[in-house]
Amino acid sequence: MKSRKEWFNSELHKIIQLHRRGAGGLRVAIALTKRLDSLIKSIYTSLHRSDKNLIAVVALGGYGRKELCFSSDTDVMFLIKDDSEKADAAPIVGDLVHDLLDFGLNIGHSFRTIQECLEFAVSDLETWNSLLESRFICGNRPTFSHFRASLQRQIHALDKGSYVRQLIKTTELRHEKYGDSTKLLEPNIKHSAGGLRDLHTVLWLQRGTGRTKIPALGPESRTALSQLLKSPSLRVHFSQRFLRDVHRSFDFLLRCRNQMHLQAEALHDTLEFNLQRQVAEALQYRATTKRTSVERFMHSYYVAARSLAQLAQRTSRWAEDRFIKPSASEHVKPLNGVFVLQDSTIGLKRNVKSLSSEAALRAFLLAIEHHASFSHQLEDLLSRSASKYHYLRSEQETLLFRELLNKEHGVSQAIHRMSDLGLLARWIPEWKGLVAFFQHNQYHFYTADEHTLMVLAHAEGLAENQNTFGQVFRTIPRRDTLYLAALLHDIAKPIRIGDHEIIGVDVARAILKRLRYTDVMADVLFLVRNHLLMEQVAFRRNLSDPQTIVDFASRCSTTHRLDLLYLLTYVDLSAVNKNVWTDWKGMLLSELYRRAREILAGKLTSAQFEQVEAARHKVAVQEMVSELTSTLSEDQARNAHHMRSRGDRGNESPIPSFHHSPLSLFSSPRNATFLAIL
Repeated sequence: MKSRKEWFNSELHKIIQLHRRGAGGLRVAIALTKRLDSLIKSIYTSLHRSDKNLIAVVALGGYGRKELCFSSDTDVMFLIKDDSEKADAAPIVGDLVHDLLDFGLNIGHSFRTIQECLEFAVSDLETWNSLLESRFICGNRPTFSHFRASLQRQIHALDKGSYVRQLIKTTELRHEKYGDSTKLLEPNIKHSAGGLRDLHTVLWLQRGTGRTKIPALGPESRTALSQLLKSPSLRVHFSQRFLRDVHRSFDFLLRCRNQMHLQAEALHDTLEFNLQRQVAEALQYRATTKRTSVERFMHSYYVAARSLAQLAQRTSRWAEDRFIKPSASEHVKPLNGVFVLQDSTIGLKRNVKSLSSEAALRAFLLAIEHHASFSHQLEDLLSRSASKYHYLRSEQETLLFRELLNKEHGVSQAIHRMSDLGLLARWIPEWKGLVAFFQHNQYHFYTADEHTLMVLAHAEGLAENQNTFGQVFRTIPRRDTLYLAALLHDIAKPIRIGDHEIIGVDVARAILKRLRYTDVMADVLFLVRNHLLMEQVAFRRNLSDPQTIVDFASRCSTTHRLDLLYLLTYVDLSAVNKNVWTDWKGMLLSELYRRAREILAGKLTSAQFEQVEAARHKVAVQEMVSELTSTLSEDQARNAHHMRSRGDRGNESPIPSFHHSPLSLFSSPRNATFLAIL
């Protein structure tokens, strides 16, 4: 007969094999939970103490949720009714903990009365949340039932607005630390936006506000979260299809986390760049002709994280509207159609089952006009309506979309919200390919859709910039030309990365035609085709060669297109990752832009531009010599004067050695042309 330790270890081996055969994360989590439950029950049963029934053994945190992974922390609470039982119960707890530690378990344990648990409601948010996830394992069931009933009464009595504020603030701080985007290069699978902790927050919001009750026992085959996703409290706000997507995403993230723990042989939740390939291969992702195995794996991760983040964001919005914002306001302003403005929020006048594409677009325009957000009811309705939408094609729909893109503010925020709610991929079907599209290299920090939305945001932000880019932006006659180019510049990457700028022209043309953008189509298509051109010339070509500048200027053909390309190049580079854009690159781009614009504005021929460059070269040499002679010795100054006089005669004049005196040259962007002289 196997010993208890042999059984415990053999069960772990079986569960690891279950995982390696492809079992989902939820199935493995349930198996790990049952294994630990069985061990604790066995140890409790075999404890030879007549008074052991004083204690209720309770699972908390991830163990309470039945969400164990291979290296998860295990949190167990030994619960007694009140202080009068402490002295007798303490030795029992000591024996139980000693036996559990003998199995090599990393168990966090606590010994509390019911009253001590209730006091955490106002003193320790993290511990209180773990108590909301409590689950009975063995021991004194009446004590646990009393505890559960007391917990529910405490929840009912609490200031729910304060609780929701604390929870939302905690989430913001966590995202600030671990990443507030679901499209990070190296996400923390638990703590980053769209990670498992976002889903835990949904559970806390539901239980901590009394929306759902702490179950007495719950189904053995479901975790707390998989049970919640089937609950009426969420089905009121989310479609069954969306909740099924979240359930699949949850299962996938748990499976990833299990593999990460096995790979690291420890608790490890950051999906580092180098670890991604190992996890992808272990989870049996295979390469295709277009995508590597790791890129396919990360695409799955980003889709999953996006679903979890959407659920968490919309649940938080519901909680804010329900418990923080006033339930009723005297300032309700009727707006167009079925919409109202209340407390800087766009809401609905009445219950509406669906919205047309035209009505949905009007909602975004109203939000921009009134600097308002959407109520959670409106977001729910938009999300539910999305599956019925088709690409924008009617005259009124395209007119509204074009109106939105010409707004002075709020454009990028509106487009980002459209994408998050799944509307943009319905209205512009080609966008769907960009969603969660990922290139596995350390150059790209974000997925293609997130990068594109950041490019748009950076473009809109130029209106407030006081640098050269902001100055140029404020001179362009139509902002929507740049915004369209920002949205469409990478639209063909999912088809083929290598020449996406070429393929993108045809894709963009079809989109612009549907949206009735014939008036700016030529300029937008030029930008899509050439969005890599300016950086390639500025960073890889010799800018001291006049012909390089002439050739580049001829590709642009007009100052208007040059202005647009200059801006698009900047916002594209600045949105790749925080390390790509540098002042040095900015100087090179500005130098290329200034000189090319000189050609186009003056309509200079190659010969005329070369004459201008020669004159500029001569002036630069004279200025340099003048600056040097002001600080040199008398002999060095004579040599410099000799060089200047030779230069005045138009002869070749190499920079003199000044009798081998030590000499340091410094240059600033103002004298960037001098770099070419050296």
